[in-house]
Formats: sequence, structure tokens, C-alpha cells
Amino acid sequence: MMFDWYSSAEHFLPNAYDFLRAQGAKVTWDRMVWEPWSMPRYNFILWLTVLGRLKTKDRLHFASINAFCVFCRQEDETHAHLFFSRAWTSSLWGEIKSWLRINRRMSIIVSAIRGLSPRGRNKEAKMRRVSLGLTIYLIWVERNKRLFDNCSVSVEMIFHKFQVMFYTIFHFYDQNHLDLQVG
Repeated sequence: MMFDWYSSAEHFLPNAYDFLRAQGAKVTWDRMVWEPWSMPRYNFILWLTVLGRLKTKDRLHFASINAFCVFCRQEDETHAHLFFSRAWTSSLWGEIKSWLRINRRMSIIVSAIRGLSPRGRNKEAKMRRVSLGLTIYLIWVERNKRLFDNCSVSVEMIFHKFQVMFYTIFHFYDQNHLDLQVG
């Protein structure tokens, strides 16, 4: 087997890597999460969210902390609750979906990924993929500000920040950013 690695000098490293890396199940959301138009920090937070690996309070059971959600202070903070179930986050999603003309109901991360066309290559599909990662990122940042800095902003302010960041992304990644049909 190792002889195959040496058969060609330019293929040694890729062949060795393929042999040594763990082979996991093929996922269907990889193109959705790793959208090239999006910023790496948004992709990373979205990736952790899809995997259920963000350090939400339900995952910190070993620490003696108040497990209540910082938005509602009534239910335990989980990924599904934090990003899709609360009135605050639902209101933000409503604003963004209306602005981007997304009609699909998104109640969990799986339905959001399924509904935002991971296979589409047109500008609208790219915009929707970027919007998911950006929205998840903004919710996570607002959650952390409320938790650690004890300060908060309104849904309208986060939505405005979303719009600015969204236009910034498409300004730098698309040469014809003036023809975007949003809002």
C-alpha cells in the first residue's frame, strides 16, 4: 500500500493524507456552511451550530451556572431554543426573511439549511446562504454580549447591523453589487 504513495512524487502527500485521515459519513450541508462568499468567522460559527458544538448553557452542565436563556430567562438555553425558538430570535429571523423574500419556515437549523438552496449557484442562492451564517453569528454575538457584558440591543439594531454587514460582503465579493435585488 505504501508503495502506491511513492509511485509519483507529486501525489505522495495527497495519497498519504487520504490514507491516514478518518473517513466519516458524507454530509449534505457542507456547501451551505462553507459558502465561499461568506466570512470565515460566520462559516465557523454556523459549522459549530450545525454540529451542535457551540458552548450553549445546556452543554456546560459540569459548571454550576444558571441554564436559563439570556433572551427569555424562562427556558434552558439550547441550540434550537437560542437560534429559532425565542420571540427575540424569531422576530430577527422574520425581519431578515422578509427583507430577503424567503418564505420558508425555519424552526431548526436543519430546516434552515434545507430551505436555503445549498445547490443553487445564482446570486440569490448565495445571498441566502450568506444570510444564514451571518444571522447565526449575530445572534451568537448578541447572546454573548448579554451574558458577559450585561448589555443588549434591539432586534431593529441587529437587523440594521445585518444589512450593513450583508451589503459589505456583497460589495467586496461581487463586482456587480449594485444590481442586488433585496429590501
